[in-house]
Amino acid sequence: MAKGKGKSDGDGCSRERTISWADDQTKFMLDWCIEYMKEQYAGFRFRKHHLLKCADALNRKFAMGVTLAQVDRHFRHYKENWKYIAAAISKSGNVFDDIRCVVTIFESEKSCLNDRARRLLSKPIKFYYEMQELFTGTSADGSLAMDQHTCTIDSDDSDNDEGLYDLNCYPQYEGPLEEDSDTLPTTHCPKRPPVPVVRITLLLDSTVMRLLAICLAKQSYYNMLQ
Repeated sequence: MAKGKGKSDGDGCSRERTISWADDQTKFMLDWCIEYMKEQYAGFRFRKHHLLKCADALNRKFAMGVTLAQVDRHFRHYKENWKYIAAAISKSGNVFDDIRCVVTIFESEKSCLNDRARRLLSKPIKFYYEMQELFTGTSADGSLAMDQHTCTIDSDDSDNDEGLYDLNCYPQYEGPLEEDSDTLPTTHCPKRPPVPVVRITLLLDSTVMRLLAICLAKQSYYNMLQ
């Protein structure tokens, strides 16, 4: 069970106390978010009401009594960790050991890292593959966790995306503009060419006249026989 540390963050009683997370609880949270993300639409963002469902799942599994704010804080902690990890791996010359999950960094670059990044990258990275799949949409075997696009991750309900790691790096559709998503799409079908009308009035008239002529001729023939 997660235990409280007995301290609050920053502004006292206005924010909930921090808790200590066991490794199995953290892994459950990350795995839950990964599975939830796979069922969502392209371009999905984590919002607080999604993380509230995660908090409920954690409480059912571990009886933690964890709150939305605590899950949101823990989620953001690992999102920030991934930013440091991705930046380090992308540096040319740095080497990543995908078995031990360790980044080998040049000594000259270590001096440029802040304390948090230095502590994170100086040892094997816990939950590396879970973070990779959750925050880039790519699983350990290289397959995409979601179709067409990776998910952008934002647990804040505001529209402020400042400081977020840009994950939406796949090509977007560049076709013609469509109707608004809240309206039904308009179906545009080409008009059918008018069906030509065959006028057969004269043909019918001539046929009727021939039939009448034949009938009259037969009637005259019968009259002659009488």
